[in-house]
Amino acid sequence: MTTPLAERSGRLLPAPARVAETLCQALRDLADARPNALALIGEKQDFTWATLDEMVANAAGVLRAAGVKPGDVVGLMLPRTPELAVGFLAIARLGAVAVPINHKLRARWIDAQMDGLSVIIVDPLLESGLSGTGSSGAVRLVPGDLMERAAEPIKIVPNVTPDTVCYLNCTSGSTGRPKRAATTHAQILANARATVAASRQGGDDVFWCLFASFAHPHEFFHRSLVSGAAFVMIETMSPRVVSRTVVHRGVSHMLVLPGFAELWLDSGHLQGATGHLKRVEAGGSVVTPDLHERMGQVLHGTFAAVWGSTETTGVAVVSSEDGGEVLQGYEMRVVGDGVAVSQGEVGELWLSGPAVVTAYTPKAQGQSSPFSDGWFQTGDLVRVDHLGRLHFLGRCSTLLKVGGARVYPAEVERVLRAHPLVTDAVVVGIPDRRRGEVPIAMVVAAPELQQEPGRLRAHCRECLAGYKVPRHIVFVSEIPRLPGGKVDRQAVLEQIS
Repeated sequence: MTTPLAERSGRLLPAPARVAETLCQALRDLADARPNALALIGEKQDFTWATLDEMVANAAGVLRAAGVKPGDVVGLMLPRTPELAVGFLAIARLGAVAVPINHKLRARWIDAQMDGLSVIIVDPLLESGLSGTGSSGAVRLVPGDLMERAAEPIKIVPNVTPDTVCYLNCTSGSTGRPKRAATTHAQILANARATVAASRQGGDDVFWCLFASFAHPHEFFHRSLVSGAAFVMIETMSPRVVSRTVVHRGVSHMLVLPGFAELWLDSGHLQGATGHLKRVEAGGSVVTPDLHERMGQVLHGTFAAVWGSTETTGVAVVSSEDGGEVLQGYEMRVVGDGVAVSQGEVGELWLSGPAVVTAYTPKAQGQSSPFSDGWFQTGDLVRVDHLGRLHFLGRCSTLLKVGGARVYPAEVERVLRAHPLVTDAVVVGIPDRRRGEVPIAMVVAAPELQQEPGRLRAHCRECLAGYKVPRHIVFVSEIPRLPGGKVDRQAVLEQIS
């Protein structure tokens, strides 16, 4: 039965006798303290904390029987369903390492993410994405396998420690060998505590993250492991279905992409759900002032823009229209030319703290590392005002974020230049209301191609994920360049706009 908002206290759970240091311990503690409380809300079935713990123990036994050992890397190619949370937590319980697979990429980029996998848990509806990849060496399991009765369920593994790596998040699969941020149990729980403190999520709340299943899957449930709140695992992006679920299941806290927030507002369905929502966070791409204003007018609760990254293990900065603040446990520096800049000056945001990842694995060859003495160099340009609030001004590099997904212009430019009728190309990003940014291409090409620009976009679609294909193509006789030969991107932006 759904509990009305007025009857929910949103209270934090009493402090436990011990602070959980691993994901396994956090789940076991909740199973002991709140065995019959609602934990996971699925489309077809709900689960209590005791039942969820039993499911994870069983799935861990299934994985061990399939040959998974501590330190082994296990792929997750699943939609946003209960099996994704169960699989992730079972892998972590074994002391193994989960890798989410971005199934929306082309086969060769999926192949790059498969490197080193011993087992992959893949939904049959997504398995076609593995066609043509080098995944044959990995044992394949389907979600139903995790629910089969294990000969020996695994309650706890003694050698799993707070510093055990349990998660490798692929930051880029576009250049052949992805960079993977090595994330530990302690880092995930540190981020969970920081986000719970900021959102004041309590044991009577219900949390729903609507990120893609391959983007930070720990964010679907890690806050709940700290707060005791139930969490939702339902695969839908329909504004109507989302609103109906919020109302019927008493969802109080949400984490969404800004593009979905825009879609939700435009659909008119959000209005019917606002009485239940205490807090909605939007992150993954730019939250515009217009979106802030519109959400503020409709929501009865709080709307917050959030910033995070793979390397910070999730949300690290919460912003309002007046600026942002780093969450509890994070420290920041604003650095320019290697030294801290003065208040009001622009610099790169550096972050450190117990939730910040310290390395990629394997080490990226031929690339400078963004990690230095415990600090992560985010690549974002910011300034700090007189009240200590952060203001984001853009990227240090040309990296684009399209609906929360990273797009590297150099990759798109290489595809454009590979067309036999193209002689030069440059890709830049321009603001987009729903996706934060979209890529736009400026191209030097033969006249016959200029008359049929659809041919070039079709060429891009054959080689790139859909979100990487340029939204528009502008044909020119020459790409603007600086005296040294580099592309004058500012001039490009001026010409396109």
